[in-house]
Amino acid sequence: MLGVSPFDRTNGAARAARSMCETIARHGFEVRAVAPTACVNVEPHTHLDAIRDEQGRLPSDFTHTPPEAPPKSSPKSPPVSLLQSSTAAPVMRFSRRGVHFSLLDTGEHTHTSWAAKFAEPFTELLTRELDAHPPDVVLTFGGSPAERRWRAMVRGRGAAVVFSLQNHGYYDRRAFEDVDHVLSCSDFIAAEYERRIGLRSTPIPPPFLPEDVVAPRRVPKYATYINPELEKGVLFFVRVVAAVGERRPDIPFMVVESRAREGTLALAAREAGVDPDRLRNVSISPGATHPRMLFALTRTLLVPSLFAEPLGSVAIEALANGAPPLVFDRGGLAQACNGAGFVFGASPRTVDSWGRDATEQDVAPWAETIIRLFDDETRYRECSRRALDASRAFTPEATAPALAEVFSSVRRGGVVLNG
Repeated sequence: MLGVSPFDRTNGAARAARSMCETIARHGFEVRAVAPTACVNVEPHTHLDAIRDEQGRLPSDFTHTPPEAPPKSSPKSPPVSLLQSSTAAPVMRFSRRGVHFSLLDTGEHTHTSWAAKFAEPFTELLTRELDAHPPDVVLTFGGSPAERRWRAMVRGRGAAVVFSLQNHGYYDRRAFEDVDHVLSCSDFIAAEYERRIGLRSTPIPPPFLPEDVVAPRRVPKYATYINPELEKGVLFFVRVVAAVGERRPDIPFMVVESRAREGTLALAAREAGVDPDRLRNVSISPGATHPRMLFALTRTLLVPSLFAEPLGSVAIEALANGAPPLVFDRGGLAQACNGAGFVFGASPRTVDSWGRDATEQDVAPWAETIIRLFDDETRYRECSRRALDASRAFTPEATAPALAEVFSSVRRGGVVLNG
């Protein structure tokens, strides 16, 4: 049960939840998903592109049905009136990789706006699913009042609730009311939540889905950087590009805009004191429906995040393609690299200025490593092999036993908060 489309390519938490669902579905669990089509950005058809096969076909059982009448009330059913406003909405239903999806079509609403208009239709859809297919366990996340009420609703039906914790957005103990178990994405985020609010969780990095992530054929051409935002190190990135360009202006970089907006890179260059003309070897990509499309062209992935990344799934995806990632030792990024790639320290000056005033001692190792990965083919092949080996810890096959243990053993009444 999600409050955002499980096919939103820019929402790491949604992608993680879907990867866990598809993984346990492959290992004997019956899995059904209920969610809106709303995404972080206004991308109402992203989920349709994401579920098409290689030939562009939708699942054979795909239906897009008109709004349905509210379900009849029952002793188990709460009043369908979590919020005042409501409107009818069609529902998309289909099966994909063993998971049956029921998605409320919320049109062009984003993940933050849809519930104000569609809370009642979503509650109706959820009630239908609970009546027709009573769950033993519900996997979810989110902290809005509506999401918390929906958790109470499913828990009141007797289901245990597992919360998927993938970011820093829940440092409020109330977010974990009506939660019986918490799955956290990394050792770092598990420790951070326990330190700050006394939360107990089981750290299991979400598996990557090879069908979505691994490029069938690679032409490793670019040093790739995804999501040029301040906390993701965009100011540091332009400093690195400039430093590489002083020696090797022919090395190509690719910037994937993701949630960032057009023009971000030029603004970042000016903020960092870098002449935008020095970024002529940088190509801009608007993003891709599946990560494999980007990694098909990626020789190495740059992840200069200067905030405490909960995990850094893009680094894992790079490993799975044999593209060694370069990361700062921030948050869970070192765990994501799993001994492969390159993990660099960041000075307090670089961190405190978000990379604008990065020291030469921080920039130089990144530039030197990028140049070596392009110039030394023997070294690159060895780093690529190590990346592939490291990625095996995050495959569905490696992760499934731990996930299965959680979903098989969790029961209502679990205690997730100390004190």
